Amino acid sequence: LGKYIFGAAGQADYASFQTIDLPSAGGTQGHVDRDDRLRIAFLGNTLMHRESEFGIVESELTRLFPDRDLVFRNIGWPGDTVRGDARTEFGPGETELGNWQRPDRDPGDYGYYKLLAQIKREHPDVLLVGYGSNVAFGDDRQLERFREGLDRLLTDLKPTGVRIVLLSPPPREIRAASRGHLQQQNDRLK
Repeated sequence: LGKYIFGAAGQADYASFQTIDLPSAGGTQGHVDRDDRLRIAFLGNTLMHRESEFGIVESELTRLFPDRDLVFRNIGWPGDTVRGDARTEFGPGETELGNWQRPDRDPGDYGYYKLLAQIKREHPDVLLVGYGSNVAFGDDRQLERFREGLDRLLTDLKPTGVRIVLLSPPPREIRAASRGHLQQQNDRLK
């Protein structure tokens, strides 16, 4: 799997391109009845959700690792945050048939715990996490909340043993007419 680092101009710096090895399947979450398949889950906002529509990452990983039995799951949600905010829009339909309303007016951590439960249900060996693009349009407080939320998510996932790959949102394409505004967003995406 690869990642790229933003260069000074907000463009991808491919000289910094790095790769990591995929782990061996099984055993990361203490399951006894694991098989040899490598479970890769996508988690994040619209960036990750749309991967289910296009399948680019799945196709490329399958091409790069033809001898591996890869299983993909997508638990990305459009407009979601590291706190599971978009997931609060739907109430406990899993336990109450036909009830898709939020559990109450103040959902608290309902969406976040739903996010963690969905990850646990999929038992991934590798979790591709792609959040943060919405924060580029916000203010410094939103960026700080994002950092706090990402730290919390990574801390809560650590005991599972899942291998986590953080994906940066892609940079905005900068054109002369809107250079300042888009460059500011790219700076925040870093």
